[in-house]
Amino acid sequence: MGYVRLGSRDAAACWALLALLLGAGPAAGDGGMRIATDRDGVYEAGPWRYEISITNPGTRSEGRVGRLFYGGRQLPPPPARNDYYVTPLGKLYWVGEPVAPFGPHGWMPAPQPAAPEGIELGIPSQPATEPRQVRLAVLVPAAEPLPEGTGQRSAFPAGWVRERLQRSGVHRPAGWRDWKILDHEDAVVHDSRHYGFLRLRRGPDGAWGEPVVQIEASGQLFEIERSGARAPLGARAFGEPIALSLFPAGGGERRLLYWRSGGRFGELEAWVALEACRPVAHQPPAAE
Repeated sequence: MGYVRLGSRDAAACWALLALLLGAGPAAGDGGMRIATDRDGVYEAGPWRYEISITNPGTRSEGRVGRLFYGGRQLPPPPARNDYYVTPLGKLYWVGEPVAPFGPHGWMPAPQPAAPEGIELGIPSQPATEPRQVRLAVLVPAAEPLPEGTGQRSAFPAGWVRERLQRSGVHRPAGWRDWKILDHEDAVVHDSRHYGFLRLRRGPDGAWGEPVVQIEASGQLFEIERSGARAPLGARAFGEPIALSLFPAGGGERRLLYWRSGGRFGELEAWVALEACRPVAHQPPAAE
């Protein structure tokens, strides 16, 4: 495993200049130092630490996994692919966590070509100390019955949920269940022998004090990004729930999921809106 430590931003610039003189060039053409993506390595500069590892080396399933740390804490995934941090090591982009084992995963020195352009992310100065609740709302096509529960509405949701749905191409009216607080017990969106299941619950908070939602799902699960693009979500290991961090960088405290599962009677789909918020006694209606 390679290991490189830089003491300052100036040192990173010197390293990048040396790489240019030797003909190597910076990793992503962004002025940072060269990060080798074909071998295991660790790179450090000030409070930043970047780790890259090769999975299934020498096979058709060979992949690359990049992890990014700041101040000793791992930075969670942002809400959209190609969101990036500007570091002394150069720009590091979130390229997603594809279900397939091959190819790039996590943080990489080059953006994901097939995904929309991302935004620069800001670094929190310290972990969150103020408690946060997670609230959840479920939408289904208007022709479908809502899962069991109260607060059913037929109007199209307003606010950020409406905007993201429309960017993803969903313009038809939807059945909407009002916001409810998500706790550590399973919130069952659907569970049946014919269509499978989608269950969510509040998990342990992340390294930055941010809420984390644990998800168990059959069928296909995607996140609807800010642009309206769909990014597949999958568990990091077989049998484990998906862990979705509501880290605030890049608007990550608001997430929209799309679930689709087929059965012998057809296909069932649902959208799940998740939002981290301050604890309040009453949540206002979210539909017109």
